[in-house]
Amino acid sequence: MKTLLTLGTSHMTDMHYDQFGKDHLAWNSYVHYDKGEQRWVEYLAEKLNYNLLDISKGSFGIDTYPQRLLGAVHLADVALIEIPDYNRNEIFLGDIDNNKSIDIDFWKTDLHKKYVYKFSSGDYKQSHNLTKKFKIVNKDLEIKLTNNMIDNAIELTALRNISLVEDKIWSTIVLMDGYLKSKNIETYYFSWNFNINRYNTEILYGKIINNDPLVTNYNRKYLVDGAHLTSELWKELINSKFLKFMGK
Repeated sequence: MKTLLTLGTSHMTDMHYDQFGKDHLAWNSYVHYDKGEQRWVEYLAEKLNYNLLDISKGSFGIDTYPQRLLGAVHLADVALIEIPDYNRNEIFLGDIDNNKSIDIDFWKTDLHKKYVYKFSSGDYKQSHNLTKKFKIVNKDLEIKLTNNMIDNAIELTALRNISLVEDKIWSTIVLMDGYLKSKNIETYYFSWNFNINRYNTEILYGKIINNDPLVTNYNRKYLVDGAHLTSELWKELINSKFLKFMGK
């Protein structure tokens, strides 16, 4: 049986139901993944009759994609990759001096949380020091992160040229695509909110499932938690679009 590798962000993890509690619409709009309900990537793998190797991580962006891929590619036959948007940032920390970040266990377990701090513009002026991710990454640091450090990093991102950042994302995808081709991995790409239509997708060996960001097809009312498409609509997308491209 073939193995499907899935690489992306929280749009692929489908782990959103319990963010706001039982009284929020999200509770019944997303699968209860920890109670055995199928996430959409699991549903896709079952429909394709593939094993699943999911290395998607919520909030992490393109700067972690190559490491995640290198640690898992030898286990895969087919890959489905979400091209991430630009508003994802990481700081690599700690005194680690080996190749752990290109080991699959670095990403499949919680080890990465000790060394990689993720943030976005939405984190600005928040109480970073009260968050779980801040406490985990700061625990063994000799020079500790502070709220001001993180806010300063976010302020710097406000100055960036978004088009150039998107060029970096696209360039990384193109280089990954060549590597996947060299490993004979059948590869598919989609975009939730990355402007893929700015680029010449014909240079890819892999296939593009959608030429426009998928988010453009949905009213915000279907993003019940404010960001993520409901689990049921993802499954509809699998049946109407993904399976057609991926051979079923």
